[in-house]
Amino acid sequence: MRVLKTLSVPLDRVEVSEHTQMREVIGVVGGFLTPAAGKRSDPRRVAVQFARANSQLVSEAYVVQNAPPAHPEKKPALVRPSTAARSPAGYHVQLQQSYQGIPIYGGRAVVHMTKDRGVYFYTNDLHPARPEAEMGKGRHLTADEALEALSSVLPWRNRARVEPRCSKVFFPQDSSDLRLAWCIDLTLEEHTPISDPADRSADWRAIVDMQSGDVLQLLNVSLYDWSWARVFYPNPIVSLKNEELTWDAQLPDSAYRMIRLAGLEGSGFLRGQYADTRETANRVREADGQFLYRRGERGFVETMAYGFVSRVMNWLADRGWGSLFPSPIAINASAAIGDNSKFLPNSWELRFGGGKVMDAEDASIIVHELGHAIQEAQVRGWGTCLQHSPVRAMGEGFSDWLATVYFAQERRGYHPTHVGDWDARGYLPPDTHLRRVDSSKTMDDWSADEHADGEIWSSTLWDLYLRLGGDSGDRQVRNDARDTAIRLVLTSHLYLSDGRRETIEYVHGLSALLDADRFTSDDVTQPGPHERTIRDVFAVRGLSP
Repeated sequence: MRVLKTLSVPLDRVEVSEHTQMREVIGVVGGFLTPAAGKRSDPRRVAVQFARANSQLVSEAYVVQNAPPAHPEKKPALVRPSTAARSPAGYHVQLQQSYQGIPIYGGRAVVHMTKDRGVYFYTNDLHPARPEAEMGKGRHLTADEALEALSSVLPWRNRARVEPRCSKVFFPQDSSDLRLAWCIDLTLEEHTPISDPADRSADWRAIVDMQSGDVLQLLNVSLYDWSWARVFYPNPIVSLKNEELTWDAQLPDSAYRMIRLAGLEGSGFLRGQYADTRETANRVREADGQFLYRRGERGFVETMAYGFVSRVMNWLADRGWGSLFPSPIAINASAAIGDNSKFLPNSWELRFGGGKVMDAEDASIIVHELGHAIQEAQVRGWGTCLQHSPVRAMGEGFSDWLATVYFAQERRGYHPTHVGDWDARGYLPPDTHLRRVDSSKTMDDWSADEHADGEIWSSTLWDLYLRLGGDSGDRQVRNDARDTAIRLVLTSHLYLSDGRRETIEYVHGLSALLDADRFTSDDVTQPGPHERTIRDVFAVRGLSP
């Protein structure tokens, strides 16, 4: 194997560039750094040969463009391959950098080669620095002394699952300083009560300076699995497709679904970016982040409430609405308010009541109440006006619509337009739903009841979703329709920010949707691309601007 000047491509076709956190990347345009060595060649041997034959390149990649280093003999050296990985592209051999037989922490290079062992790519994260001259002088801490120094920063004694592993490394504090240190790996059991993330069970890595005893770095290196929750999705009626199901039925495992809980902050409580169940009496805590309850068990409704608030908010964040909530909303999943639920704007709280079916057992009830919080987050004082005003009815209608359109895929073909179809099983007498979003009501049916009149608004929004493609047999078309509807409806709320809330009528909501369609399009000087569709679905309900 030859040095670069005699490789299969001209030197001026060799590229040196920055690449993520790697210090150097060297590749070629339309060629290889070396000829193929053949499939019988050991990839590790090829990598070492490449490193030796191109020692200037490997030890300091910028020599391709600049002069060679003045004192190359002072550069730390590569020793041997540490790992070799195979992929569809070929082989990728990692080389570990060391000095006087001691590894340099993070100092590595990777030689990438084809299946025929032709080197085509080289990445370098080597450290050009040389350990300090004084490293060989003075007393060095033993491994036990380093562990003792660590205990003042990370209390690990009586928690270690296995004996800590200690190894010597040269640790780069900055670009010009390599410190001799102990690299300590520990696996710790949890420390109770958990009052700090460091109390959780975890794998830790610490770097302790071998002379001063300072902890140069402390990392929780655990790759945590997501937290998981067992929930109804959205409820047993839909999951089991059983119209005869009663509120007191014994539910099989198929009534439940496992979901991931994103963004928990690590205390073991259900507390994250968008929600916090702190108002729930006797709230649950799971140090391992696994909230796997069943109906009737403490923690189930709390997990349902947190899970779906967090899930919907993350879903909206993925669609450009990531900064809706000013702070996590408080949740009381078992409030003593009877068979009722509510959003409290002044205290920024969701409260879910009881009954034969707890309200927070039905995900559509959870998402409905969340809908009120979303509107309040968008327009402060959304419903601050007399009860049964049109703007409050719009709030009820939007919340019902959100509770159905979010679960449109799960409900496809079974109760697609129902709200509260599990909660209603606990009524006297039992019912099949609380409300629906496919009502035939028009403005002629106005009754001055915000929930009843909300069905006019929710059904109009549902029709809009269907006309945008929500009734398609193609799932991607349906998803696109839902995303478009969400974009239009949430944007329209921002155009309904009038200070006197009681002056807002349904027709103003229609105008706001037309504005949202226009101002989220590519050409705001023209009517929006869905103007005709929006006007048509509202005209059916007796509404026109």
